[in-house]
Amino acid sequence: MELMKLMEDWNGYATLSDVNKGEGYEQKLAETLDLLSNARGLPTHKHQYLLKEAMTTSDFPYLFGDVLDRQLLATYKAVPPVWKAFTRQSTVPRIYPQVGGYRFQFHGGDQFLAEVAQKGEYLASDREEERYPISVRKYGRQYDISWETLVNDDLGALKDTPARFAKAALRTEHRIVTGIYASDVGAHAANAALY
Repeated sequence: MELMKLMEDWNGYATLSDVNKGEGYEQKLAETLDLLSNARGLPTHKHQYLLKEAMTTSDFPYLFGDVLDRQLLATYKAVPPVWKAFTRQSTVPRIYPQVGGYRFQFHGGDQFLAEVAQKGEYLASDREEERYPISVRKYGRQYDISWETLVNDDLGALKDTPARFAKAALRTEHRIVTGIYASDVGAHAANAALY
């Protein structure tokens, strides 16, 4: 049940399966999680039999998918990425090659102040506006695992699959943000000459 507690508070994260689940869904989800993790400690043969039996019901694939989805998101949000502290995030309505939106930047007026003589004039500073496009790209992969492999995984070798997906997502985000930040030839390179 530790995983269920971890998954209760999403703080802004949403799953694709967030739809009206119907009565008793959470109970079915908890039972599915218990069955998948063998929480009751059943012997291997009985556990495999119950898994095979459960896979014949029509709602098991949806419950199984929801369990994996929640496990993935729980791992994803377990450690907040450092880069979020010094970057600005937003959402866009379209995926590359379409422009998802524009960001506007105003610069000027924040340079060093000029010395003003007694009763001297304060000079005006210029401000410039710049517009640049924002686009997002899609990244992903799939693991080719059959239902039979999951059922026959009595050693738990595939149990960490959702965690591996979450780590891959975090590492990809980190690599992309670090690459963008490190290759910036604008703000950081220009200000380096001032210090």
